[in-house]
Amino acid sequence: QSSLYGSIASGVNVHLRIHTDLDFCYSLTTVLIRCKKSYKMDGTKISYFNFPRLGVATPLRPGDILLFDATEPHASSSRCNKHLHVYCVSFYLKSAVVGLHDNSKQLTPFENRVAKRNKS
Repeated sequence: QSSLYGSIASGVNVHLRIHTDLDFCYSLTTVLIRCKKSYKMDGTKISYFNFPRLGVATPLRPGDILLFDATEPHASSSRCNKHLHVYCVSFYLKSAVVGLHDNSKQLTPFENRVAKRNKS
């Protein structure tokens, strides 16, 4: 039985205050912008990923992928350009089940109807 669980989080135009994720291992985050078919290496910086204890702010361009240790205090800045729709997607490996994501829990009658409808 696995002691690590995969997780995905996403948001649009989000920023995250300084925090640590003590139940996480290494994490990966990327930022994308709407209506962009391709990204260039010299693209515009659209947000910053910060490690305040280390004094590091990493600029992120559309399509950049950052691998980091989520147990290190970190934060994500607001978008640099308020006119862009910035999509942030993060992937995690974590050791605790949080947010009621419990596969042993029985579905509600409504959830059963939705699951049955989506199978057809």
